[in-house]
Amino acid sequence: MSNYTREEFTEEHRTADNVIGSLHITCSLLGTPANLVALSYFLIGRRSQRFRYVSSVLYVLTALQDCLICLLSLNHGVTLLRGRDVWLPEFCPILHILFQMSQRMSVFLVAALSFTRTFTLLYPLRKVSKSTILTILGTALVAMACVYVIPYCMKVTEIRYHWEDGYCWITPFPGREPAGIWIKVDTTLDSLVLAFPIIPITISCGISSYQILNARKNTAGLTAADKATQDGLRRREQRLTLTIILVTVLYIAYNIPLFINYVLYQITLQKFSWPGPLYSSIIMRYYSWNVTALLGTALNATSNPVLYWIRFSGFRKWVIWSFRSVRPSSGSSTNQLGNTAM
Repeated sequence: MSNYTREEFTEEHRTADNVIGSLHITCSLLGTPANLVALSYFLIGRRSQRFRYVSSVLYVLTALQDCLICLLSLNHGVTLLRGRDVWLPEFCPILHILFQMSQRMSVFLVAALSFTRTFTLLYPLRKVSKSTILTILGTALVAMACVYVIPYCMKVTEIRYHWEDGYCWITPFPGREPAGIWIKVDTTLDSLVLAFPIIPITISCGISSYQILNARKNTAGLTAADKATQDGLRRREQRLTLTIILVTVLYIAYNIPLFINYVLYQITLQKFSWPGPLYSSIIMRYYSWNVTALLGTALNATSNPVLYWIRFSGFRKWVIWSFRSVRPSSGSSTNQLGNTAM
């Protein structure tokens, strides 16, 4: 088993820490206000639609979740810039639990966006139940809180800083019998909830893409006015679907490295004694998780508002008008902003 020490970190490794730490801080400084602006738009700029559709509710929750992820990334960045000397050690447990739950909730939200849109395309006459989706998300949130909080409060696990990883994480509490069982459950849940959802999400994204690429017009027997109305509705649905596909593709792009890392991790656990040949190098042991699990999540959360800016014309107008201190009237202007956000 390889046991590296701080003294074995060369100048190149410290430079890598500074680069990764700077990216974390950039995500925090840019992503937090950007997601706050996006959240304000989804709640205020699209006032008439904010809770009307399933996708509108999911966008609100996604912006809120991304804002929290970006805010928490500040601690990861400062810690790396301090030579892996943990920043705010007294808040290590709460920061770790918040990030773990936020990271996993972001996966659930992307999955919900992708799955509900695919369901709508496959079954256009059936309505997705908003209450069902929110119930599933709420249940997942409570379940995660139980998984992370209860074992910690019962002293089955402990949350402490590990300098070799550059962040705090949960380990079994020394001398407690259930600890071995918990770590197996935690490893399995992490793989199922954090890494491997990329597979069904990718499949769902592919189905949605196929559906909009092969959508056929059915205008037989319609008047010119009806045809124009149908074309308008079809284009609107395609724009909405394409936006959700792009959000999903962005998630997939940032999480492919994490998926590969988890596959390698499972191979190592099954075939070798940790760290095995796959995680024996300093790069893999001390950077693979920080980059794929932490930085990738932060970059994804920071990139989403950029995608909103590109895809939602109403978002661009609302931001520009807000910075010019010009508020739309409470009636038609606000509704118009929401309706042009596709």
